[in-house]
Amino acid sequence: GMSTSKPSVDTVLSGQVLVRLSQRDPMLDWYDGDPLLKVLENQESPPRTGGQSPLRVLMLGSRQEGAGASLIGRVVQGSAQRGTECLLRPGWRRLLVQRVRDPQSSSEGSIANPGDYVDLSVMPMPDYAAVNRSADASAGPQPLPISGLKSAALWGTSAGESQQWLVELRILELEESDQPKVVASSTVTVGRGFYGMLYFGAEAVGAEIIELIEALDLLTEVRSGLPTEALPGTLTQCIVKLRRPTALDTFSGGQLGRFVLRRAGHTVGVGKVVAAAVASG
Repeated sequence: GMSTSKPSVDTVLSGQVLVRLSQRDPMLDWYDGDPLLKVLENQESPPRTGGQSPLRVLMLGSRQEGAGASLIGRVVQGSAQRGTECLLRPGWRRLLVQRVRDPQSSSEGSIANPGDYVDLSVMPMPDYAAVNRSADASAGPQPLPISGLKSAALWGTSAGESQQWLVELRILELEESDQPKVVASSTVTVGRGFYGMLYFGAEAVGAEIIELIEALDLLTEVRSGLPTEALPGTLTQCIVKLRRPTALDTFSGGQLGRFVLRRAGHTVGVGKVVAAAVASG
């Protein structure tokens, strides 16, 4: 039963999310769903709105090409064409698309739309902050290092930043052979004030849990409001606060937008980014 009082942003957000949680299709559960490539294959193409969605291209491969690079991937949303400016994550390198090609035939096209596999020829753009710091500013943009592009993605330059994000969190059972379970579970309370690192592939973001909104028991499907901590066996909605405003992925299906929550080198749980949360107060 939804409350009839005027909902705040948070309750509107969590209301939408909980509808999705309660009617969820097991195949779409991010915490035990299909591997990324299968999700990419099955990704439904959003309507072609003339590139109004921010660009997201998930990288599948790359190779050096002169001072630039050839990036092969699949467009998940938005569109890319010659002259599109984008950001390579992790690392936030600013790139300019020079050519759009078919990865199999290498024939050149004019635009890549959602669902398309694409080979983008990109060049690094001058990073003005770095240029100003560097003594040899005349050298122009540095060549693009192509190593370590695992789980990389191209983003449109309009990606929305926020310091607070609504996330779904699933704490993992801590079963370490060398210590009793009681000790393991009593040392980590994942509640308000818990600080850990969110790992998105190779990229790590520090985050503090500032609010716990709702917990869904995965076995009984019973929901409880305002839990004091996130427990194993439940899906807990939390608001996390990052060190600084950051853009995060918020895909609704499959494995996209996932992170691993770690603290002091130990994996605590897995999670999924749902939406930017408006700071209260």
